[in-house]
Amino acid sequence: MSPDAAASTPTGLRLAVSITALLAGVSGCVDVVSLVFAEVFVANQTGNLVVVAAASLSDGNRVRLALTALVMFTVGVLLAAVGRRALRHRFGQRAARESLLVLEILLVIAAAVLLWRDPLATHPRLLLPIGLLALAQGIQAVLLTRLLGRGVRTVAVTGPLTDALVGAVESAGTPMAQRDPARRGLLRIALATPAGYALGALLGALVVRAGLHLGLGVAVVLALVAAALARRVERHGLDLA
Repeated sequence: MSPDAAASTPTGLRLAVSITALLAGVSGCVDVVSLVFAEVFVANQTGNLVVVAAASLSDGNRVRLALTALVMFTVGVLLAAVGRRALRHRFGQRAARESLLVLEILLVIAAAVLLWRDPLATHPRLLLPIGLLALAQGIQAVLLTRLLGRGVRTVAVTGPLTDALVGAVESAGTPMAQRDPARRGLLRIALATPAGYALGALLGALVVRAGLHLGLGVAVVLALVAAALARRVERHGLDLA
């Protein structure tokens, strides 16, 4: 099935939007947890650059945490890109994707255990869970980069939000009868990232009151559901990479 045709079918579109929103929800959850206990981000690296600049004159510990997240996110991207290429050649696309997802989940679980054992941890003990979560998000950034023939991002929000708004404005000037169903579907996929991130952040904020580790538990559940949906995407013959 061609990417445009897949984006036009209800099943293909529903699966694509769901998996994008779920992975973005993982990022929203872990960002809320890291923001609550360390006042830095692990997915939103643009935010960490702002943290470094704002805290550089007043809070050296927070600067070190933000830089740790930025460095570990970058390491996660590089390791995942190299690992994915090697695993694809040897075991295939599905094995590469699921291996990276398992690694991401294990890193999040490890961070959750650390926070469960020491929920009141302060610097420098915060460096390890922050590093683990940022590493996991770097891996997720590589985990899903193409869906239905188009580039997707489940960690960064600004780009997909811009794509969705610009596409919506352009479509608004086209008569309904002339609008391309595939284009409308792709706009929904673009909107799924900011929407999923916002919902994941909200869910994480509600759960984290009962425990920081529980917020990360929600992120793990979202990632597992995304993994199950990814298999359904492949069974329907849809493009996923």
